[in-house]
Formats: sequence, structure tokens, C-alpha cells
Amino acid sequence: MNDFIAPFAFERSSNILSFSRNTLPIKNNPTHLFIPWTTEFDNELMFKIKKTITESGNCLIPFFDLNMKATSLAQETVSLLSNQIESNIETHLVMSNGDSIHIFKITSIQEGSLNSKDQKRTTDVLAKKNFKKTWVEVSDVYVYKANHDQGSSIEEELKSLIHDEQKGYYFTPMQKLNIQNEVTSEPLNWIKSQRNLTYDYFVRSCELEENIFQESWKDLNHRSRHCLISFEQIRHKALLHKEKEKFSLLKEALELYLSALLNELNEVYISPFAHTFSKYSCLQEAWGDVKDGLVNPELRLILEKTYLREDKQLTSLEDFLAYVETIKSCLFSLKNRFSKKIGKEEYLLVENFLTKQENMIESLISRELDHKIKSLVKVKNWLSSLFDRVDDLSCQELKSSTLKLTHILSILSSTNYEDNVFFKILEEKTSKGFVRRTFEDEVNSLVIPKVLIAA
Repeated sequence: MNDFIAPFAFERSSNILSFSRNTLPIKNNPTHLFIPWTTEFDNELMFKIKKTITESGNCLIPFFDLNMKATSLAQETVSLLSNQIESNIETHLVMSNGDSIHIFKITSIQEGSLNSKDQKRTTDVLAKKNFKKTWVEVSDVYVYKANHDQGSSIEEELKSLIHDEQKGYYFTPMQKLNIQNEVTSEPLNWIKSQRNLTYDYFVRSCELEENIFQESWKDLNHRSRHCLISFEQIRHKALLHKEKEKFSLLKEALELYLSALLNELNEVYISPFAHTFSKYSCLQEAWGDVKDGLVNPELRLILEKTYLREDKQLTSLEDFLAYVETIKSCLFSLKNRFSKKIGKEEYLLVENFLTKQENMIESLISRELDHKIKSLVKVKNWLSSLFDRVDDLSCQELKSSTLKLTHILSILSSTNYEDNVFFKILEEKTSKGFVRRTFEDEVNSLVIPKVLIAA
């Protein structure tokens, strides 16, 4: 931690939604904050901050150094951070004690002493210090790293986090599917998701990265990764239970897999289009011209509902399938509004962007990804119908259904290119082939020590 013993502000290059097929990256260099901390002053500081956010919706953290002394931020930096937040640019406070890294979502910056009301929005040890300089208000936290194996360097992870280009949002609300109620849960932040980096969570994450997704694991967004790790945890936990308890756990596992899928589909196909729409008035004008003439009115409802959402996401797999089936004619109509326009560079940019979006949909269909998603929806509906009458199922029906669902989940989580739907999505997202190691490749990678045989 030699390079991280003092608090500082830093710029990080951000190229959000910059998949190679997307010609309209949202690129900037936002400013973030780093604060070091030590267990010497409060061993449970992170737990207390998380608890305050859970109870109050936010928490005030002073900008302090490793000795718990208040440090001022330059007024220019304060203004820059405030402007970022007002412009809805995701702004981070990174905190580390050498054994963990936490990323907080900053919602405001304030200066001076806290009043009695504000003191309830911070932890006991921070309130007692009576800091009189800069306070950072945070509303959510993503645990970026916990040093379970003691083998990796937290300092190297910090350097990577601060200096490498950011290619995805950390605090986009999570979509969580609920099969039995046929509705989507409320969008979750990390605090509400109860994400806990236990040793089991760490092990499942390593298994997915090393054995299943390999070099492509970090190309998945943070929400999808969390859902897939939780899916593996619940799937293995189900093996220890019987009958209804096992069936219930397997249902939860499938919900997590489908939630990971929905979050990834949103990031690759939906959010780039929705964010671009919100930033280009010419595209909004073109939409106004074509929306009344859409062949399928369902698409209009889906798109307008998505545009109005702050997170710019769809909330069901059924809506995504309807989007795929009907969006091509809409994209064609929108492109025609720009093909004859000249004089503005943004017209050509938007036209190229729409062409790329059209190509992505064509590629999705040619890869039969829509068929795979339809099959998963069938599994979801089958499971939902079973749970509607779970109390009436015979022991044999319950056993048969549990065995079938166990098998389906094992297929979905396999390394088989045709069975694990995420492999093809990652190819679309990154425009590069998925490297599939064979059994022979795995065996050949084993390091077998030489055995000295006595003569």
C-alpha cells in the first residue's frame, strides 16, 4: 500500500458502452476519489458504513487521511465532482485498507461541520471525530475485492482499478426475475442485493473464471457475474436438500441464471440504443416521425417504457424477444430519416449506429440466440406451472421434476458452446471468438512434478 497512504482525486478514462460494434461510445474522463483507511481506528468501518446506507439510504464519509485527520479537496475538484453528479455521470469513492477494496457511489459533496441531523447519517466513530472539512455522501457500495487467498496483491488490483479504462457501469440497477409471480423484482442496488464476498462466493467466482468462462469472464457485466456466482452457490446447495426444499432452491437457481441473462442482454442490445436515443435529439425527432406507423404497436410500448426508465433496461425476457422480432423494420425506418440528410456529422454517426444495431439483431437471429432464449422461457413457464400446484404434486412427480431441473441447470452451466447461452452473447459483445479448451487441452496444462525413482 506504499502508493496509497494518502487520499487523492484521480481521473479515470471511461468508455462506457464501447463494444466494438457500437460506433457511439460515451467516452469521457470522470474524476473519482480515493481514501485509505486502517482497522486501527475502527475494525468494522465498512460494515458500519453499509449498515448506515441500508438504514438511511446514504452515508456521509469525511475526506480523511490514514491517520484519521480531515483533508480538504480543492474547490475546483469539488465543483467538478458536483457537476459530474448533476450530469448523472457515475462517480466513485474508492476505499481500501490493504485487504479489501470497496467502491462507493457518490451522490453529493458537502463542506463544513455536520449538523445534528446529518450526524445520524454517518458512523459513530466518524461522527465523534467532528470533521469540519469535506464530506462525501454515498448511496451504494460494490465490494470490488476481498483478499481471500492472500496470494494476489491488493495494491496491484488498486492500480488496475484506478489506471485502466472503465468499460462498464458499477451501479446500474440489477434486474432480478421472479418465476412464481411472473413479475420482475424491483431494480436492486448492491446494498439490497445482500452481496456478500464469503469464501464460498470467492471459490465459485474462481471456478467460473478459470474453468467455465476463462478469458471472457471479465467481459460480463458486474450484475451478470454476481447472478451467475449466486446461481452456482444455490445449485450446489440444493444437492444437500431433499424434495420441496431442493425444488425450491433449484427454482431460485434458475431465477438467478435468467436474471444474469436479462442483465447481459440489456447491456449488449438495449442500453446502448436507449442511452444513444436520450443523447441525440435528431434521433428523438426521427422516432417521433416513425412511431405512429409501426407495424407492431407492442414495440412502441416496449421502447417508450424503456426510454422513460432511468436505468434504460427491459424488465423481462418476453419483452426482449418481442423487441428482437419487431425492431428491424423500426431500425430501417429510422435509418431512412438520416440517409438523405447531409450537413451534420451527427446524422452520419447516428445512421452508422443504427446500421450496427440492425447487424447485431441479424447476427443474433442467425446464431439462433432467440431460439435459445425462447427455450429458456419455456423452462421458466414449465417451472412456474409446477410451483402453482407444488402442494398437489405426488412424491414421484416431485422427484421426476427435481431430477429434470437439476439436469437442465447442469447443462446451462456447462462449457458446451451450444448449451451455455452466454458464450454466444459474449462473442456478440466483444466481436471475438470464444476460446473453448478441450479435455486434452486441460490435461496438457497440468503441471506434473517429476518423480525421482531410486535405482
